[in-house]
Amino acid sequence: MRKHLVSLLILTGLLLQFCSDKAPLKVVTELNGIPLALTVPPGSDPPPLRPLLDELEKMLSGRRELDPDYANGLIAELNREANTKSVQFDDAAYDFILQVMALGRSTAGLIDLRTGALTALWQDAGEAGPDPAVLDSTLVWMQRSGFISASKSFLIYGPAADWNTTPLLPAWYADLAYKWLQGRLPQGLLRVGPVYMAIGELSDYQIAVELPCDTAAVKHYAFNNRCLAIGAAASQQQLVNPLTGQPAADCITSFVEDTNPVTALGMALAAELQPPVEAQAMLAAAEVSGAIIDGDGTITGSPELAARLQ
Repeated sequence: MRKHLVSLLILTGLLLQFCSDKAPLKVVTELNGIPLALTVPPGSDPPPLRPLLDELEKMLSGRRELDPDYANGLIAELNREANTKSVQFDDAAYDFILQVMALGRSTAGLIDLRTGALTALWQDAGEAGPDPAVLDSTLVWMQRSGFISASKSFLIYGPAADWNTTPLLPAWYADLAYKWLQGRLPQGLLRVGPVYMAIGELSDYQIAVELPCDTAAVKHYAFNNRCLAIGAAASQQQLVNPLTGQPAADCITSFVEDTNPVTALGMALAAELQPPVEAQAMLAAAEVSGAIIDGDGTITGSPELAARLQ
């Protein structure tokens, strides 16, 4: 991976808790460097979890094509071949690309699929980032002209695009895993990196989150949605605002709920790249439920979500 690519470090100190005197069943593994855990509540009768997780890991490992580190993946092929020929994406990968492009527009460029705007910040230190209007028009052009559909596969034409999908890959894996687990696991909690996906009814589930600047200040989150993403900028190595080159603020933790994990994680990361008040305005405009905790423990955001952070 190029040294300028934004990399993702998973929030440490996330502990899974249940409202029960009995311990839950839990299996963990690692997927391309991303922690993956599957947990079921006590008293349930799930299938054997280790074989299920092994099969899930095998399925997801075969979907590395959007990882820029994967030499034979679609991103590498796109960078290598798009100047001379079409590059074919399947439905799942294509949908993910479109979702990230939509995040670019709804976050005014804070989530940028391409690394060109980001690497330019290192090459031209002190220069302002790309104009948001220019960035937005570029993304619109890519969506209108750069993608051509053919039957159930998709072809992408155009100049080589140095695309950066790294920070959002956990959300894509989580979505693929969630869909795969439907019908195989009646109830449980899936964690892929900083993304949590609730399978079945999980009203009794809680997770405990250590805040970045005060590990003694634990917040407990009660699940009320299918998907939760936790930004935790303090643990995001090289997470910077691509418009300004400024790093994410210290001691800020964002929580975003949405039915779409890519949207949830993208919005959580974007929220931590700006002051809490501006972040909440962005979340409200995008009609997603989010809350931001600053270094003093002050919570701003959705009252309903904030009420479940105790």
